[in-house]
Amino acid sequence: QLQSWRREFLDRLRKAVHHDPVARAEFTIQAGGKSFELGVLSTNNGNAKYDYELLETRLQNRLSTNPYNAKVELREIYGGLYNYREDFKTTEFRLHDYDTSAEKEQFTNQIPLGRQHILQLVKNEKIPMYHSERWFNDLSLSTINSMLEMLLDDWDMTFTTSRQYHIGEGGLIVLLGSNGNLICVWDGREHIDIHLFTIEEMERLHQDLVKGFSTATHGNMKIGLRDDQPRGIGRVINFPSDLEIKKV
Repeated sequence: QLQSWRREFLDRLRKAVHHDPVARAEFTIQAGGKSFELGVLSTNNGNAKYDYELLETRLQNRLSTNPYNAKVELREIYGGLYNYREDFKTTEFRLHDYDTSAEKEQFTNQIPLGRQHILQLVKNEKIPMYHSERWFNDLSLSTINSMLEMLLDDWDMTFTTSRQYHIGEGGLIVLLGSNGNLICVWDGREHIDIHLFTIEEMERLHQDLVKGFSTATHGNMKIGLRDDQPRGIGRVINFPSDLEIKKV
């Protein structure tokens, strides 16, 4: 059974020294179904923490050859307070002290080509169940397609390809055009994913789509997730409007 007074004695010595580089380590040695604790205190060794790791390795190599196959583990290292430096002066670093050439090159070379909008619609739990269940029972892939075309028609989104695919209980809607495309996935129940990409930024179109779809579903669906991001080349991370020079 371990006696704590030995550990407390070493810890009192550590606190008496008070400041770094004092360091106390606790090693646990397990052998023959028994556990032993080894305490080591260093008062003037700046590399004590690294030396304790080396000591752990040496003890393991030495004791692992005995019949009990002892295992050594460095459990804890306790240090002291940082040494106070009366003449210490802080150094303030400004932006021009860092090399930002790579960031500036990336910012300059990026070419935004469009805007991607990912919208996830889920059931609105605030709507009474008897009302929402009836609405979802009447929901179909063609109904969702009609809602999308109605919302995008005001923005002169012309689609040359329109396809509907019934998959399982739900389906997939694909709308492809010269100025953008839309992909909608419906699980056949209470979940709709919309992926909209437009060549132009058209931020208001994406915002109107969010509001319009909520209205078109009579409040039975709400926004579960929304993500807007630029698309382009040159590791694009900014929308075109972010690159415009604005007067302050």
